[in-house]
Amino acid sequence: MKKSFFLFFILILLAFGCQQNPPVDTPSMINKVSASNIAAGVIPADVKMHDYVFNPQNYSWKEVDAYYRNEVLVKNRNDSYFNNLRKTTIGILVNQFDFLEKADLKEIEFYANELQAVDLPDPNVFIKVMNRLKDQWPSTQIAAAYQSLYNKNMKFIHEKLNDPQDYLGKSGESWEKIKGFASTEK
Repeated sequence: MKKSFFLFFILILLAFGCQQNPPVDTPSMINKVSASNIAAGVIPADVKMHDYVFNPQNYSWKEVDAYYRNEVLVKNRNDSYFNNLRKTTIGILVNQFDFLEKADLKEIEFYANELQAVDLPDPNVFIKVMNRLKDQWPSTQIAAAYQSLYNKNMKFIHEKLNDPQDYLGKSGESWEKIKGFASTEK
């Protein structure tokens, strides 16, 4: 009985001894992300584009198109994340909405040109846009668009990225598709 009481007493001491210390009132640093302190190229969380990503069912491709033309190209032109916002918004428009099925030729051509203007667009998005234009553009024009995009971005990869081989190891296959389309479309 004494032994049981002694073990019970030890367990109680251990239980109370293992409790966490109460929190101490010390100020803590909270990193808030805003456009003024965000790393260059990172799209802030308060940008409207996030609504289209997380709630695409609430929007149409026309609303995303209007956002791109009126907000991204006009209001965000001088932001450090402008290039990333452009290619991300185009990717959302192409991948999450029925843009390629319902937009007219002029609108699709506009985004083909926009993809050629940004650094490192998603090659798979570009391929989807070019596939849609295949029946509208001559094969030489398609090949020239692929070749131009490939050359421009290979130069960018090798001159601007810290580790071009690492990048190409991860996404080089997609760029090789672009290169392949450039040579087969002629």
